[in-house]
Amino acid sequence: MMRITSGIFKGRKLISPKGNLTRPTSEKLRSMIFNICQNKIIDAHFFDLFAGSGAMGLEALSRGAKRATFVDQSRFAIEAISKNIELLEVKNCTSIISLDAKKALSSYQGDQIDILYIDPPYSEANQLLPPIMSFLDANTHLFHGDAWIFIEEDMHAKTALPPMNHIELFKEKKVGTTHLMQFIVHLNN
Repeated sequence: MMRITSGIFKGRKLISPKGNLTRPTSEKLRSMIFNICQNKIIDAHFFDLFAGSGAMGLEALSRGAKRATFVDQSRFAIEAISKNIELLEVKNCTSIISLDAKKALSSYQGDQIDILYIDPPYSEANQLLPPIMSFLDANTHLFHGDAWIFIEEDMHAKTALPPMNHIELFKEKKVGTTHLMQFIVHLNN
C-alpha cells in the first residue's frame, strides 16, 4: 500500500495500477526527492512523466505545488491516477495526458514546467531517455525559469544521454537499487 509521505495529504493511501507493469517509486526515494526540492516545490507546476499511480505528482501537490500534470499511456495507470485524484479531491489542479511520453511532450500546450520527473520502465530506459532528453534540450520553452528534471532508472542502467546545450547534470546518487539524476535547465544559454 502506497501512502503520501508528507504535507497536507500525509498518510493518505493511494491506489496502484492493476497488473505488475508499474513499479512504484519507493517512499524513501520520494521523500529524498522532495527534500531536495522543498524550496522549489511551493507553487510549482510538477510534471510526472511515466506517472504510474501518480504518487509523485500527488506528493508534490501535498507539499505545496500549485499544479500537477500526469502522463502515462497505460489504461490501468490512467484509471489509478484518476481514482487517486478523486480520493484527494484535487481535480481542479491536475491534468492527465493519456499518450506515450514523447507524443505527450511534443503536443503539450499547458503551463510551463517547474519540475519534471521522468521514471520510465527500467527495461526501456536506454531506448526512451536519450530521445526524450534531446527533445527537451531543443524545446526549453516548455520550462519555466531554471527548471529541474529528475530521472529515475535502475542503478545498473547508467543510460548514455546525448550531449545537451541547455540541460546540465547537477547531481546523481544511488538510492537502494535506483540511480537518480538531477538536471538543471538553463534557459539563458
